[in-house]
Amino acid sequence: MNTIRRITVGNEYTKGMHYILGQTINVLDAEYKIHSFLNSDNCFDIFIEKNKEVVKWKSLYKSLPLTIEYDIDF
Repeated sequence: MNTIRRITVGNEYTKGMHYILGQTINVLDAEYKIHSFLNSDNCFDIFIEKNKEVVKWKSLYKSLPLTIEYDIDF
């Protein structure tokens, strides 16, 4: 199974919203780190982490214009 490294939302890649594994983000005035992505049937779920607690934060539905980048190890 391939690990998702980055999800970009938007019609234009350079102007889209980027969610990157390990990225620090602000949610409700608190800092969290993007912990993982989960590819389910109709969406990609984003999980965030703070103080070793991991919670589901956001779902991006596959009907949106998305670009998915996978972690490649050669």
